[in-house]
Amino acid sequence: MLFGFGGLIALLGGFFLLLTIRLHSIENSLEEQANVARPRADEARQLEINLLKYALEVTEHTRTSDERFRAEAMKAAGLVDLHLHEYERLVSTDEQRRLAEDFAAQWNEIHAMGREMLTSNSANLAGADLTRFEALRLRAETFLNSEMEADASAAYVSRLGLTVSDVRRITSLAIILLFIGIIIVVTTSTIVGTSIVGTETDLRDSEQKYRGLFESIDEGFCIVEIDYDPEDIANDYRFVEASPSFEKQTGLCGAVGKKVSEMMPTEKRFLLETFAEVATDKEPRRFETRSDSLGRWYEVYAFPFGDPAGRQVAVLFKDISERKNDENRIALLARLGELMRMADDVDEFLGSVAAAVGMAFGARRCLFNEIDLATDTEMVHSDYVDGVESTKGEHKVSDYSPITSKEMAAGRTVVNRDSRTDERTANLYDTVYGPAGERAYVAVPMMRAGQWVASLFLSTDEPRNWSADDVRLLEGIAERAWLATEKLRAAEALQRSRDELETRVTERTAQLMTTLDQLKIENEQRLHAETERTNLLDQLVSIQEDERRRIARDLHDELGQQVTALRLNLGNAREIAKGGPITDLIDATQKIAENLDADIGFLAWELRPATLDHSGLGPTLSAYIREWSRFSSVKADFLVQSFGTTRLEKRVELNLYRIVQEALNNVSKYANAQTVSVLLEKTEKHISLIIEDDGLGFDAQAQLASVDGLGLIGMRERAAIIGGSLIIESAPGRGTTVFVRVRFDPLIHIEESKKGSA
Repeated sequence: MLFGFGGLIALLGGFFLLLTIRLHSIENSLEEQANVARPRADEARQLEINLLKYALEVTEHTRTSDERFRAEAMKAAGLVDLHLHEYERLVSTDEQRRLAEDFAAQWNEIHAMGREMLTSNSANLAGADLTRFEALRLRAETFLNSEMEADASAAYVSRLGLTVSDVRRITSLAIILLFIGIIIVVTTSTIVGTSIVGTETDLRDSEQKYRGLFESIDEGFCIVEIDYDPEDIANDYRFVEASPSFEKQTGLCGAVGKKVSEMMPTEKRFLLETFAEVATDKEPRRFETRSDSLGRWYEVYAFPFGDPAGRQVAVLFKDISERKNDENRIALLARLGELMRMADDVDEFLGSVAAAVGMAFGARRCLFNEIDLATDTEMVHSDYVDGVESTKGEHKVSDYSPITSKEMAAGRTVVNRDSRTDERTANLYDTVYGPAGERAYVAVPMMRAGQWVASLFLSTDEPRNWSADDVRLLEGIAERAWLATEKLRAAEALQRSRDELETRVTERTAQLMTTLDQLKIENEQRLHAETERTNLLDQLVSIQEDERRRIARDLHDELGQQVTALRLNLGNAREIAKGGPITDLIDATQKIAENLDADIGFLAWELRPATLDHSGLGPTLSAYIREWSRFSSVKADFLVQSFGTTRLEKRVELNLYRIVQEALNNVSKYANAQTVSVLLEKTEKHISLIIEDDGLGFDAQAQLASVDGLGLIGMRERAAIIGGSLIIESAPGRGTTVFVRVRFDPLIHIEESKKGSA
């Protein structure tokens, strides 16, 4: 019997020893490759993290021009350079060196464009620049994931179908099974009795040897036994066995013999329900889960253990918190960057960020609020909730813990792991925090000009051990999100201002159009009145000219003939008197009659020069100015330029002639001038008439406004009748110049002049 039990133990021990040695050899081989590849993979992962951080900081600086983002971007760039240098130091093959060179080229392009964006005015950057920058970042990130992290060790493990952790689990299981086998053999040997006493020492030696192997595994290991209530529903589990690494992986001491409800009273039921399923179904489970009580992520392999009728489960697990936190952080930051790029509405943006943060942290509530301490007001525009009631709306800041409110007003983040036991909130738990489902929370204040203006609030309905990394991530997200919010609100305010301005412009334009329509009507009325006035003036001038023609004809035909008869009679009388005493008187009377005849002739010519109809304006003015100079004893010059034989419209020639007459009449009456110059000039489009004297001069504006200025007004009206303009320049002691300008249309003027000649 002893030999039988000893042989069984030896055979069992030898088999498991060989299995353990072989597995240990495989583990060492994989470990050697992993030890070479793991640093490169870690460096590649750090490159990915810092590359994403650099891109986000550059993008936010471009959007906000905030110098804090520039500093963070430069810091992230330095970390990328540092990890790239370390990766290059670790490479050992040509392929790995090629990968490093390819990524370095991509990073240099990203870094160069990032520096340009950090130093450029954000107003000068087009959307295409941001799109190209993001495309470069995505290409580099894809290269990191698909190339640099897929090292030789990963390929070897893939072909083998095993990983180091798998080998370790198999080794651990082998040790555990060996340990269990030894226990079974020892128990059986006890039943047999003292006949096997001689082998007990060997068994104890074997047990100690294999327990040493059992205690050397890195992964946490434990055996749990499920407790059921009278209705056969799992309600707890007890730790039956635990490896030394159990404490290292969980931080729990003295777990063996205790229930999980004693060790972690707030732990969620997921593990209990999963272990119960394994014990019932006899099927192993592999999964990842987060322990809120411990604040860690675990990779778990649970399998049935012991008697098939028993309710024990063996659990092999490993802390993967660092990896999960890195993955969640990268995913959350990428999502935040995407939301910032797409944001166009403040409430929608804050709600989306709250949802992304809440889901990433597995929270029950996440929200952004705005704070006005002066009115004791908290306003929640939108929030993310999971299984708890929404708190959207207005609340009083004083309803919450005055201690935490004071901390936040000072700009400090509040981290509460259990509001039920935290001395800052314990007295308000039953009335405020408990009913709201806020057992644990983090509140990050946003400060502007030293004032608490807003917060990011994240809570769960169970106690939670918030890590320092969690808090730093939430603080970074809060600041970025609020900067984006302020920018959105500024853009919305600018858009509202533009809309209001556009509305005012539209209204003002409508008013101006109405005013313009009224002005058009008034202008048309004025033009109509002006036209009527001009027509009346034209008719009046025509009547005046007809009257002057009649008077000139009467003077010439009647008075002129009588004066001629008088002169003949005086001549006859002188012949009769022939040296008589009245001869001298007759001669004097004859002289008077001659002068009277000349004056009547000049007056008739002034009233209606007959040469104007036949010879035109130039010759008529030349003859008139010459006669006027003789009668007024004022030296007068007349110059005609580029006129030739051009004839103007009859009414134009007549009115220009009358303007010259009136101007020279004023010179003879008031100017006391020594010389007068008259210029008549024709250009391609205009007729110009200038009358200039060196007389006393006068105040033209005052004269035009006075009753005595009727002659000047008449000159201006004659110019208006023919569609021209008249300007008078004069000042006391500086003489006077009259400028007349009339539009010249050869076809009209020549045709009309022919009609006049006919």
